[in-house]
Amino acid sequence: MTAALVEALRARDGARAMALLERRLDGPGDVGSLLLGAVEALVAGDGDRDAFTAFCAACPDDFGLRGILEYGQACLAVRDGDLAAVVRLLRDAARHAVQAQDLFVRDRGFLTGALPIFVQQAFLAEGADYAPSACLPPPVPAPLAAPPPAGVPVVVAACNGAYFDLFFAAFHASLGQWDPAPALHLHVVNPTAAGEAAMAALDGDGAVAFTREASDQGAPYFAGARFLVLEALLDHYRRPLVVSDIDVEFRRPPGEVLAAAAAAGADLAYFAAPSPSPSLTYHAQLTVFADSTPARRIARETSAYLRAKVLEKPVWTVDQVGLMRAVLMARADPARPARIHDLNQDFGHIGAVQEVQDMPLAAKRNLRGLDDGRLRVTFDDQGKPLIQSVA
Repeated sequence: MTAALVEALRARDGARAMALLERRLDGPGDVGSLLLGAVEALVAGDGDRDAFTAFCAACPDDFGLRGILEYGQACLAVRDGDLAAVVRLLRDAARHAVQAQDLFVRDRGFLTGALPIFVQQAFLAEGADYAPSACLPPPVPAPLAAPPPAGVPVVVAACNGAYFDLFFAAFHASLGQWDPAPALHLHVVNPTAAGEAAMAALDGDGAVAFTREASDQGAPYFAGARFLVLEALLDHYRRPLVVSDIDVEFRRPPGEVLAAAAAAGADLAYFAAPSPSPSLTYHAQLTVFADSTPARRIARETSAYLRAKVLEKPVWTVDQVGLMRAVLMARADPARPARIHDLNQDFGHIGAVQEVQDMPLAAKRNLRGLDDGRLRVTFDDQGKPLIQSVA
């Protein structure tokens, strides 16, 4: 059915598209999932943008599914680099989708999956003028060992003690398979006793450096901790840095990723995710930050945003949205726009470079979603959602 709807939209056949949606609403009821699937298919590439835009223009203002269309428009605004439009459209999408929840009563996939994502992204989206009332101080990575010789690739990662115990051994081993091996800098929040022992056994070997931090913040804080210390590490190492999740294993040498970013002249290199979702546009799993002023600005803006946003309400994808916001701001800098490069052009897909480790599902679910029933959400006068319940 999604393919039929996409075909109707590509053919500019609005009447047929509406008939398909009405039939789905009257039948299985998964009309939200159907339209969202079609919208994501249209906005994922450049070829169908006009078809999607034409359908949006033809829909009446009181169209019950308009929130899904606004979400698609937000996806396009990210690609266009229009941060103000991204914020406005994500907030409109969340508000109108929440208001239309009665349409999704039988569409559990949309109600418990897509709708919480709409609300989370709308809550996390902030413009360049974001002025939080409170902000955590930046962590100071310490102690800092002397950097490796010039030319040695450096990989930066961060985690909490529990993630260290689960994922560090395989992550570290995947780096050691290359000759020469890259250096690793790992920032650990609240290491466990077992983690401290493992780190002590590796201290002084020159291939890995550890810094530590004590924090009472939750999972979203440590998930983005590599960005909190990144500007300080760029200053310390004075070279481009490969910035990575820890729950992965490298399948290609990090030096190859650095070389691809350098050949493109990129301030930031990343792997675009297959999903057009704004929070995944600049996928944070594996990035390269150049030793440049725009890259430092992206690191600084991401850090400041994260340190403020986790105090409002910790939401799992805060690092993804923070990076997206910082990149759009840096792209729009009139003095020196940031140069951004998609590493898919060099490697095909991120799986060619990194493989995600097997992990307990519970380890990745903390603070990811909202209630699986009706969302208890209100909106302020700027359209920003105020989330009253988090699972």
